[in-house]
Amino acid sequence: MINSLIAGNAVDGIIAQNGAAFSAQSTNNILGTGGTGGLTNGVNNNQASVPVNQLHLGPLADNGGQTPTIALLPGSLAIDAGNYITGLFYDQRGQHRSEFGMPDVGAYERVHTRAAKPSFGAAAGVYQGSVQVAISTSNSQSAVRYTLDGSSPSSGSGLLYTGPFQLTQSATIRAIAYGRGWQDSEIASIDYSVHAPLPFWRSLHGLPADGSQDLANPSGDGVSSLLKYAFNLAPDAGDLARPNHQVLTVGGTAGLPLVTNDAAGQLTVTFLRRKADGNPGVSYLVETSDDVRSWSTLSLSNSAVVSINGTWERVTVTETGSGSKRFARVRVQVP
Repeated sequence: MINSLIAGNAVDGIIAQNGAAFSAQSTNNILGTGGTGGLTNGVNNNQASVPVNQLHLGPLADNGGQTPTIALLPGSLAIDAGNYITGLFYDQRGQHRSEFGMPDVGAYERVHTRAAKPSFGAAAGVYQGSVQVAISTSNSQSAVRYTLDGSSPSSGSGLLYTGPFQLTQSATIRAIAYGRGWQDSEIASIDYSVHAPLPFWRSLHGLPADGSQDLANPSGDGVSSLLKYAFNLAPDAGDLARPNHQVLTVGGTAGLPLVTNDAAGQLTVTFLRRKADGNPGVSYLVETSDDVRSWSTLSLSNSAVVSINGTWERVTVTETGSGSKRFARVRVQVP
């Protein structure tokens, strides 16, 4: 017995009488979970004791030809699992056995159609920090492989897609869908430009990538572009052209540093800070002086920090033992 599919019947498997058994030379057969007629799973490419839900079979139907057949659905273990038989070039319907690789097991030779081209969840473009990449295909029983370097993936090369992932650097992603019973899809391609927050912000506002215009003041309000980045005064495109020199309010989420005296008369500075784990590209120093000529840096080790969201936090630092005349500033530096 060669290239036979015996599974999913009312009585699954083989019912042998009087100790009968198939020839030991039988090859490339698929048998259900019942009796195997003496054939052993894995020997001579025979698959024995296969549950019907792993076969992916259609119903007995008129699929062309002189008699009804059971169609092989995408993902069926019978696809390409057969062997060539001399002189038998066609299936029951007249479909050539070797057109799509190895012959299929059973009376039905599946015609491989091209798998649907994969699609990407996030649109191509420029992203800050990272972008979540999701790849999907509309075909059942197909898988996706992809590359991150612009090279062409195939059914046997590239990274196997197992679920959405975070992309933290710019990349050209190419993906292909493939599977048992499918021709490989067309290759899908997409470009993602992922920048750290400061380069992204410069790009958003049309500033040079080298930072040469960071200290410019397009709106003429006296607040440089870099300070507006550091204190959330220009989150959207076009904001740099509009004057904005507001001071941070209690519990606020945007504004220049707020300098006050606490109940004990001590100098207190509250300011917004981009979180360090977001790779902000700037550092913050709180400095105080009594004559605005000589400045000292305050330690932030004992400051009170309130998280606002994934990007921002609010920091309050107090200078203990402040004198009667004190000045304070927050210095923003690009390393």
